[in-house]
Amino acid sequence: MLKQFLYWTVMTSSCALAQQGMPEAEKIYGGQYMTQKQRVDYRASLLAANTDQAREEIRRIHHELMDKRAKARGTSAHLDGLVPGGGMAPIRGMGGG
Repeated sequence: MLKQFLYWTVMTSSCALAQQGMPEAEKIYGGQYMTQKQRVDYRASLLAANTDQAREEIRRIHHELMDKRAKARGTSAHLDGLVPGGGMAPIRGMGGG
């Protein structure tokens, strides 16, 4: 149930933000090599991670995968390929803002 909620929350907010144009910090590394569903799932996995360490591991694995996809196409997944719907600000508990 929580995963469904997160999925639809992320999907709805990602679509709305993509239509408005997003700031540089809200883009996904290597997103040009991902489908919309993959981008939504990636963002949901970051939201579902319980610790900063878990989020960093998800990002590390994601970067490796995007680098492999880019290399297979003879390109680079670095900054010029960012697409809306990715990077996230640190998640803080109540009073952490």
